[in-house]
Amino acid sequence: ENVRRLAGEGGGEKGRDRMRKGEEEERGRDGDGEERGRDRMENREGGRGGKARGGERTGVWTRKGRIERSLAPPKMTVFLSSTFRDTEVERDVIQREVMPKVRAFASKMGVSVNCVDLRFGIPRYMNEVAVHICLQTIAFCFEQGPGPSFAYLSTDRYGWVPPLPSWIPLQAREGGEATRALYREDYTYDPPRGVLRSDMDDSALVNKCRCELLAVNAAHPALMWHLNSVLHLSVTALEVALAARLEQVCASPLSTCCVIERRFGQKENVKCVLDDMRRKGEESEGVSPPSPAPFVREVGDAWDEDKQGDISNLAQLSMTRSDDADRYCSQLISSGAEFESYLSSGIRSFFAKWMERGVVELCRARDSITLPEEVIPHHNFMLEKARMCVPISSVNHTLHTVRTFLSSDGGVCLIGAQSGAGKSSVLAKLASNCMHSEQLEEGRKGGAVFLRFCGVTPQSSTSKEVLLSLLNEMGSKTATMRGWTVKEVRDQFFNVVEKKGLPTFVFVDALDQLRDGRNPFWLVPSFEVKFPSQ
Repeated sequence: ENVRRLAGEGGGEKGRDRMRKGEEEERGRDGDGEERGRDRMENREGGRGGKARGGERTGVWTRKGRIERSLAPPKMTVFLSSTFRDTEVERDVIQREVMPKVRAFASKMGVSVNCVDLRFGIPRYMNEVAVHICLQTIAFCFEQGPGPSFAYLSTDRYGWVPPLPSWIPLQAREGGEATRALYREDYTYDPPRGVLRSDMDDSALVNKCRCELLAVNAAHPALMWHLNSVLHLSVTALEVALAARLEQVCASPLSTCCVIERRFGQKENVKCVLDDMRRKGEESEGVSPPSPAPFVREVGDAWDEDKQGDISNLAQLSMTRSDDADRYCSQLISSGAEFESYLSSGIRSFFAKWMERGVVELCRARDSITLPEEVIPHHNFMLEKARMCVPISSVNHTLHTVRTFLSSDGGVCLIGAQSGAGKSSVLAKLASNCMHSEQLEEGRKGGAVFLRFCGVTPQSSTSKEVLLSLLNEMGSKTATMRGWTVKEVRDQFFNVVEKKGLPTFVFVDALDQLRDGRNPFWLVPSFEVKFPSQ
């Protein structure tokens, strides 16, 4: 089109010469026009119809059909937890001074680094939606990798306490009229629960509901054992409690959490620091650069007199698995100079070194990976899809049914549903649990787990390629099998599985996306081959 437009603009013989020259260039440009066209067509067929599912289905392909990004770059996403009102200065220093240096250091080592600061992206007024966003983001950070995931800035403030929890057990709705008015029944969860309505503007009704829930908790402590603490926990406390639990569950060999404690010791010291910073600000008017403004407006914005014990317990809770290298505690701050010293040593120095140490540890962990090149994209896709699995009742029923099958003597289990129903996320969740030996009988734990998401790589576009890649992962030499038929490769696969003598789990997703997926006969061996006993 550009050649024709150029010819039309040039006009006459000159335009026709340009057009002729352009056509010759199009036909003879390295003689690879048709070859590139065939390559593009093969890539479409080798992929999954070109439609990206879950954000990772389509990859970047070279002309030879190889994946340019066979190993996903390691990620490190750190959630910054603290009370908002009195840590504006610390958060600004982290985002403007520390993170650019850490990202520059990490980029040289091929690590993607991000620090989540939820001052941006959520409503200024904290509500139940914002609480959900905070907690879900913390879980997301821990899912990104085994490295640093959570940083807690511990101050002398406890933070905002939500008046009501976002959900309660369904039986708790019987506590009174106010509770039934504010919580609706939701049977999509298993077990069903009462979910807080978003339109709760009546403060009197909210206070009445809170009293009813406390009464229900006192009358039925076994049913509502968690409610009393939830009603008195701040959002910051909920974040720290969740991070401490996730740190225990993940059991990562790398450092995942750190704590930076800023301590004034007493309320009078806060007043001294503010007065000192205001006085220096007045003295430096018209001077460049000016002295920093006070970090809060009033003493009460940085000190909770009645919550000092809870604040101390919270700092200890966040250090359940971490050691002294992951903790910084300031000296008692009583002047503006000491506050600036805390920013330099605690934020600019300690936090930056902790992040850089996490980058180094993450690179060492990456270098220790010995998985075949074909396996890594499927594992990455499994992790991406597993976190998309929503635990509604139909999904939980499917998970329970398949887990029962996985604990049986073996065979084939097919999961079918309409497009977009979430089959891939369910299969990824099952594979992830199976890799961690969760919810399996003792005799079947520790078995070999193999997974293929058809269409993620060129080697997963036909049944024969899937079987050959599985055999290669099991340690078999497949160079001589390229000329075999699908049936011969299938029988060899089942023979290898039987000889291993270990419980073997093979997860294959999107059979319908295979070029020969209409007849999945290769899922079972022929009559001459023994079906694996495990």
